Amino acid sequence: MNIPDVIFLLSMTLLVQWEALKTCKRNPAISRLYPYIAVGIILWVFYSFWAESVTTNLFNVPISDAMVHDLNAKEISSLIDNEGFFNVLKQYEWRLGNPAYALFVGIIYNLTGTSYISIYLFNGLMAAWGGIILLNIISKTMGLQRVSRWILLITVFFPSTIFWATSNSKEGLMFWAICMSLNIVRFKKEKVAVSTLIGFVVALLTMIVFRPHIAIIWIGAILMVSFVKEGKRRYAVPAFIFFVISLKAASDYTGGWLIEKSTVEVLEEHYEIQKKWKKGSTVIDDSDKPLPFLDGFAMMFIRPYIWEINSIKYAATAFETWGVLLIMIYSWTTARRQRMRLMRNNQLVMLAGIVLVLFAFFFSFQGNLGLIARYKLQAVPAILILINVPLLRKQNYRNKLH
Repeated sequence: MNIPDVIFLLSMTLLVQWEALKTCKRNPAISRLYPYIAVGIILWVFYSFWAESVTTNLFNVPISDAMVHDLNAKEISSLIDNEGFFNVLKQYEWRLGNPAYALFVGIIYNLTGTSYISIYLFNGLMAAWGGIILLNIISKTMGLQRVSRWILLITVFFPSTIFWATSNSKEGLMFWAICMSLNIVRFKKEKVAVSTLIGFVVALLTMIVFRPHIAIIWIGAILMVSFVKEGKRRYAVPAFIFFVISLKAASDYTGGWLIEKSTVEVLEEHYEIQKKWKKGSTVIDDSDKPLPFLDGFAMMFIRPYIWEINSIKYAATAFETWGVLLIMIYSWTTARRQRMRLMRNNQLVMLAGIVLVLFAFFFSFQGNLGLIARYKLQAVPAILILINVPLLRKQNYRNKLH
């Protein structure tokens, strides 16, 4: 850790603290929670120094991707010094996914002189910011007077968010981008603020550049829900298809991968590759053909099975996965007569449902539980919506009675 790291740490911490304070002041439902959020952010900063050790030593999770990102980023930083910024940009050809992320980190290294510790911190705090945005959106949607500390803990400081986002990978940025993009969803007939529109564009570009297939899921679902809300249901599916085709064209232009052949053919090939290349996972799906949707839902909400728990990392994964499932079942059980109304009328619930169905299809073809444990972070905002909305509906109803 060097002086630029300290300056970067202080700058990022102040930025996220300021965003948290500004959000809490504007939303009375969460205003009293700011002290807890502020302390949580500081603890998250301290965790970022130990994140690599916790990942490798405690949970024995390989960090090969993070190491590759770091090496590529340092090489790009060196190239910028030797050949100039714009020459490097021309050579890089604007490829999507991992190359784009390595370029992004390389530029940060070159401009700031920081080390990998700052990248761990940056990604972790971006995820924290995303959690604050999500908490704000959910509470405003439900029209609450106050939000409990338990809802704050689940939404902003979800275990998987802290663990997977605080690393040299795309998870933290993607979590922030997903939550930021949800600001564009209108729950009343009101104009979209310029700042909201700018935030949505930045979030959209972040998703497309770093993980275009995740952008298809989230932005496609937002488009579908928006058309349904406006009473233009017949345009929902065509809008989603148009978005996928547009990203395919962009992928071809930039040299990135999106869809080749048919989607199912590509995913089946990917499934076979993941089974052969374990990439640190000891839980691999050995079935000849995955069951679309069913296997994906099992990956998200049930697995690892008891007999698949062979290490502390899978024990932790199972504890969180089953805990989420039980809390979600309890949450929707308490909704009772409100269940159908929430599913039909609440845009966030509709959006989360569509997103999880699409992720279930995508995860069905992964075949590698270790990878899905990390990739699932991009579905966590939808899971948190489905946990929180029924609970907050019940809380709101009780507040009105009193």
